[in-house]
Amino acid sequence: MPILLLLLIVMFACCLTTAQAKIGLTCSQWLDARAYIRCDARSKQFRDERPRTVPPVSADVDEKIGWANWYVTGHITARVLLDMHLGEAGSAVGVPIKASNPQEAVVRELAAIDNLCRTMLQKGRDQDVADLIDFLANAAITQRSSDVITMVEHAMEAGRQQGPRR
Repeated sequence: MPILLLLLIVMFACCLTTAQAKIGLTCSQWLDARAYIRCDARSKQFRDERPRTVPPVSADVDEKIGWANWYVTGHITARVLLDMHLGEAGSAVGVPIKASNPQEAVVRELAAIDNLCRTMLQKGRDQDVADLIDFLANAAITQRSSDVITMVEHAMEAGRQQGPRR
């Protein structure tokens, strides 16, 4: 019974992860600002390779991009910390949880935001980037809740195999 209660709490927490943050940065602004940003594979650093003939990003959009990057980084940091604890708990019941590399996760997350923005713009919807960040964060948390469910199932099966306690 306590395991089922824990499972319900985890599922409820997953439903509440959307912060409803509004940065005020639309997909079109995001893609325009990131059009010349490249990730150097060797140094894992982002570089602006904007030609001199292209005007720089406005200060307002640049500030919003900074807030969006912090928002993404916060979500990834929380997931990395969660993965550490899930990895420890998972190893106890034989469920491997792959630890994520924060640098690679940031690159993947930004690429996913780019793809979602392109998809939204193709559908004629210029959404706030924070909504897409929340969407990706919810997908990642849903995956982790699936891992927790697998851990609970493994623990229950181990309990069944060991038999009732005396």
